[in-house]
Amino acid sequence: MPGAQFSQGFRLNPVAKGSPKALVALLRHPGTSIETVASVAARWALSVPAAAFIGFEDIERADQASDAVRQTIVDPGSGAEPELLDGAARSLAPLVTQELRARRLDASHLVLVGFGSGGTLALHLVLRQGWSCAGVLAFAPTPTDPPPRTVRRNHKIRLIDSVSNSSGAHAGARDVVSSGHVGLHPNFLPGSTHGATVDEVIANTTALWPDAISFRSHCFYDDTRMLRKMAERGFRYDSNLFAFLQPMLAPLRTVAGTVRLPVFWEDDVHSGERLLWELGALRAAFRGPGLKIVNVHPAFS
Repeated sequence: MPGAQFSQGFRLNPVAKGSPKALVALLRHPGTSIETVASVAARWALSVPAAAFIGFEDIERADQASDAVRQTIVDPGSGAEPELLDGAARSLAPLVTQELRARRLDASHLVLVGFGSGGTLALHLVLRQGWSCAGVLAFAPTPTDPPPRTVRRNHKIRLIDSVSNSSGAHAGARDVVSSGHVGLHPNFLPGSTHGATVDEVIANTTALWPDAISFRSHCFYDDTRMLRKMAERGFRYDSNLFAFLQPMLAPLRTVAGTVRLPVFWEDDVHSGERLLWELGALRAAFRGPGLKIVNVHPAFS
């Protein structure tokens, strides 16, 4: 099956002076303008000032109209054709290699970010094509068949779903970035790359998702002054309290007037407590009364 052709859409140099430390490649969903993706990159660049960004203008078949591609790749109900994704990968590979070489970076400094069908392609590149990179961030990717169990996956992979629009199609980049369903994960700890002060951390992280209304801090960091500032920025909910396997958990009202939803279970604490990784060991706790919010750190091996 013929491959896909890519054209470059934009380049964004690092906010910080000097050579870039990473390259973020953005793959957009057809129907989402390159200008929208560029605006997303500009926001994210504030939080990763040493990273360069590149976006690709379009994905289209060499011998057919782009509408046909949208039907075979993008339609959430149809799944994605591996052969077409393979063709897209062949077209994309030399462009990404060229951009890395131009910045004197290797693949370990590459992050793939995809929206919709772009997310599907990003996952395909790593899980099926064996691309090497630092990580993948896929927003509302179209489901595909699981990769073979023999494939090793040593990358950090994050999947972020989004609400569907009225036609049932996946939301585009603008919908994902502005959605109130997306929560922030600010790092207020000493040495944070999000900022040196509480105000800087809030400014940098809210620039990523300006319409976010919920958050959970790294390591559940909390203090009343920070909480009041988050409330002033429009945050109404947080999940910033951890109560491991405690029954009767319920929403709480904080001193800032926001609603707090406690976390019931977290994977690293489960490991630290040396508990058995068997559902039966937790069944009684999960069947008890109260909120059951879980915090999981995805890992692929």
